[in-house]
Amino acid sequence: MTVASGSQASIQHQNQELRARGWTLNINRETQNITCSNRIRRKYRSGRRVTTGQVQLLYDPDDTAAIGMINAVDATEQQPTTLALYLDSGTPLSVEALFTRRSISAQVGSAYAVTLGFQATGPVTGVF
Repeated sequence: MTVASGSQASIQHQNQELRARGWTLNINRETQNITCSNRIRRKYRSGRRVTTGQVQLLYDPDDTAAIGMINAVDATEQQPTTLALYLDSGTPLSVEALFTRRSISAQVGSAYAVTLGFQATGPVTGVF
């Protein structure tokens, strides 16, 4: 059995590969309580899907694509952008997203990392 590793994972934004540390994609589905008031056991159905995630970029002030993503959090009228998240060199998971948060971390002796959180504005395409 072959186990996938993150060694081939990558991120592309506007068709440019970014120097990144990693990414996370979360797809959650709400549940809706549809239990009748006279029932003892609860009954549920699936509801709306919420997709969020984060990308961790290595901070390079000369990387204009990465700096554009980092500054998107501050944009007054941000437009959704396409992120292509690769598990390996195959087909990516693509998502239209808005950047919602940003944080930077620094460790002595290591490169700076900037974490950008995002909220999807549509479905995720691609296959796991």
